Amino acid sequence: MFEDKVSLLLYALQKAFQAAPNRLMTNNVYSALLAASINASSSEDGLNFYDSGHRFEHPQLLLVLLRSLPFAARSLQSRALQDLLFLACSHHENRVSLTNMEEWPEWILEVLISNYEMGPSKHSDSTSIGDIEDLIHNFLSIMLEHSMREKDGWKEIEATIHCAEWLSIVGGSSTGEHRIRREESLPIFKRRLLGGLLDFAARELQVQTQVIAAASAGVAAEGLSPRDAKAEAESAAQLSVALVENAIVILMLVEDHLRLQSRQSSSRAAAGSPSSLSHTYPTNNRSISLSTVEESTEIMEDGKSISTDSGGVPLDVLSSMADESGQIPTSVMERLAAASAAEPYESVSSAFVSYGSCAKDLAD
Repeated sequence: MFEDKVSLLLYALQKAFQAAPNRLMTNNVYSALLAASINASSSEDGLNFYDSGHRFEHPQLLLVLLRSLPFAARSLQSRALQDLLFLACSHHENRVSLTNMEEWPEWILEVLISNYEMGPSKHSDSTSIGDIEDLIHNFLSIMLEHSMREKDGWKEIEATIHCAEWLSIVGGSSTGEHRIRREESLPIFKRRLLGGLLDFAARELQVQTQVIAAASAGVAAEGLSPRDAKAEAESAAQLSVALVENAIVILMLVEDHLRLQSRQSSSRAAAGSPSSLSHTYPTNNRSISLSTVEESTEIMEDGKSISTDSGGVPLDVLSSMADESGQIPTSVMERLAAASAAEPYESVSSAFVSYGSCAKDLAD
């Protein structure tokens, strides 16, 4: 009974903040909410949120704050995003607490999309849409780049894209021009997020390739023993495999995005007027996802015998390819990359099945 009363109280508090954000969600109220979320006393003089010792201890209060942010002034949104980003980066537990919430990443995407929806006229303060957009993309990039280094990290990225699709096409209750701006935010968001993650994967893979080549040849700067050099190479190779697998799925999402944009542009040109994304997205994306699944299934069946029999290039073979300085020639790496790209990875085969599944849900 007591827990039910607390939940009702928190719900009422959240609705009050959403109904009158300018009058109720002040800087002092925000500071008190965040301080209570990390179990810090807001009465302390000079309370510093930028303390690596703070942990999120009261998720229910934190949720009230996060759900109220889309309705708050941009200046307060900017302050909250910076504080939350620092707390998330200062300790692994805080990052896990944020990403394990059912509302992740919905709350932060709603902040971004609602700002696009309202346009430049939302609350006349010094913080612009561009400032909020930069903060949110930095926030998401830090979170998702961490996922890129982990096996099956592509699932977090795909879930983020699907959440953005749902919020921009179905979410909100706006109509008219506001609805159009809300839908137009989706391709902008996807282009920037996916492009940034691909750049990150390319940089990381280049670094890991150099690490693997040096360790495999046994010429690491520290003068590692053959056993230590092999262990270092295997560790780097595992990270590289996770990066490559996740990058493959991101490329699939990019292809899906480009196909959709092409079909939408064609439909607009044929109609002679702008068409709503919600009218073209579900139908077109359904045909894309189904055809892609069928094509991908055929590819996986054709390459199954190859991928199951192949365990990758052995480290001793890589070592034999290295020159006297421990570097593998670029031409050799290009051939290895081409051979790897020719075979789909078994561990990301499930991505072909879920590819575009959000669009089918929207269509239904």
